[in-house]
Amino acid sequence: MAKLKVKEFYENVSYEEVNITSYDGKETLYAKIFPQKNSNLWVIVVHGYTTSHKNIEDVIVEYYNRGYNVVAPDLRSHGNSTGKYITLGEKDKDDIVAWANYINTPESKIVLHGFSMGAGTVLLASSEEELPESVFAIIEDSGYTTALQMLKEQLKYRFNLPSFPIINISNVVSIIKADLNFYKTKPIEAILDSDLPILFIHGDEDIFVLPYMHTELYNAYKGPKDSLIIEGAGHTAGRYIDPQLYYDTVFDFIAIALEETKE
Repeated sequence: MAKLKVKEFYENVSYEEVNITSYDGKETLYAKIFPQKNSNLWVIVVHGYTTSHKNIEDVIVEYYNRGYNVVAPDLRSHGNSTGKYITLGEKDKDDIVAWANYINTPESKIVLHGFSMGAGTVLLASSEEELPESVFAIIEDSGYTTALQMLKEQLKYRFNLPSFPIINISNVVSIIKADLNFYKTKPIEAILDSDLPILFIHGDEDIFVLPYMHTELYNAYKGPKDSLIIEGAGHTAGRYIDPQLYYDTVFDFIAIALEETKE
């Protein structure tokens, strides 16, 4: 298969535009699906905060070029999906589970690959009971430990503001308006109930989700795992700074995880 680049990808590859109903029945979720012929390998690539699937088109192309069927959803309140409030992964995790079940067959082998808030989302999804057994590996890039800690760090390092009373007030409003409690969104606790192979990726110059969160996530997880820190990389920028290292590590990790499913 010829290796397509992003700029020529849509000119040469057919895709489907699909809508499903969210797990809670409240939203219409949108995704582009790029099917392959004669492949049971799938990946669901999950974008970050206030972006959409268009912001990770390079990742879509990389997986497609390697023979994967690709599902590229827009999270609720993003892109072409409906929704009024961003839920920082809390409700999105169930939506990703819904996408996994949408493509699930007895032959499917599914990877979840998330970035930033999308990384938090796939970590939260990793221990969900409804996640199909066909999901065999998770790649998280620049994920956070808890939504609360991430918000505190943003206020401190980006805006030089105290977390109290800003977060407390914001959380009350969030509960009332969006049924979202920041204090309960904890990827670092969700992974404790997972046994899926997880690759933890971070840039050592990330100022949005600080690198110590990578360390805490990696150390907390007791299942099959690996770690990749990319020097000189900012938030979710590792694949640009050192694409060879990034993708070699990702696909070597996936290959090992896939082989273990055959044992």
